[in-house]
Amino acid sequence: MTRSRDNATNVAGDISGVTAGTGLSGGGTDGAVTLNLSTPVAATNGGTGLSTFTTGDIPYASASNTLAKLAIGSTNQVLTVASGIPSWAAASSGALTYITSGSPNGTLTSHSFNNCFSSTYQNYLFICNLTTSLSEDQLNYRMRSSGSDATGGDYDYQSITARASTTLSGYGANNQSSGRLGNLGGSNTVQTQFIFYVNRPFDAAATTVVSQMSWYNNTDDIRWTAYGAVHTLTTSYDGFSLITSGGNMTGTIRIYGLANS
Repeated sequence: MTRSRDNATNVAGDISGVTAGTGLSGGGTDGAVTLNLSTPVAATNGGTGLSTFTTGDIPYASASNTLAKLAIGSTNQVLTVASGIPSWAAASSGALTYITSGSPNGTLTSHSFNNCFSSTYQNYLFICNLTTSLSEDQLNYRMRSSGSDATGGDYDYQSITARASTTLSGYGANNQSSGRLGNLGGSNTVQTQFIFYVNRPFDAAATTVVSQMSWYNNTDDIRWTAYGAVHTLTTSYDGFSLITSGGNMTGTIRIYGLANS
C-alpha cells in the first residue's frame, strides 16, 4: 500500500491506516505498509496452528477445530486408532512381519540364525528355497538354547511321505540330537522348496512344536513330505541352525514373525 493522504483531505475510498490484528504484526498510517504473520494461523481460519514439523510428523485433529502432530512411529509399526485418535502400534494379530533372511552359499552343511527369536512373536514362519548337493539328502533343523542342546537328545519327530514311485510311508524317532525336517533331495542335485513354522521358541514354559511341508521334483522322483517335530526342553532359545546330513546347501531362507494375539 503506497498511497497516503492527510486525514483532512481524505476522500471516499481512501485508507488512512492499517492496524495489525490478532496473529499479525506491522501496519502503519503512511508510506508502504507491511504486515507480518506473528503466530501460526489457527485451524478455524484455515491454518494448522502449528509452527514446526519434524520429518515424519502427521497432522491430525486432536479435538474439534484443533490440530496436533503425531510423530513418526518405529520400524514395522502400523498406523492405528486408540481412544479415538491416530497412533502407532505393533502390527495386529495375524500379520506377518519380515524378520531376517539368510543365503547359504553352497560351501556349508549348516546355516545359523542367531537372535532371530524374541518375546515379540509366538510363532515364526520359514520359507526355504534351497538346492542340496547330496543324494537323498536329509535336511534337518536344530534349535539352540544358548547352544547347550546342540548334541542333546531333546527332539522327537514323525513324518508321512507320499512318493510317485512308492506307497505312502511314515517315519519317526525320539530322543534325537536334532529335529528332522524331511528326507529331501534325490539321486541328482535338486532344488527343494519347503516351509515350516516354529511355535513359541522364546517361551521357557512351553514345549516347542515345529511343523513342515515340502516337495521336490527331479528326473527320479516326485515327493511330498509332512513332518512334525517337538523340542522337548521347556527352555527358551533365540536362534537355530538349519543343517544337512552331509550335503552342502545353496539358496535362500526367509523368516517371518506372526504377531501375538
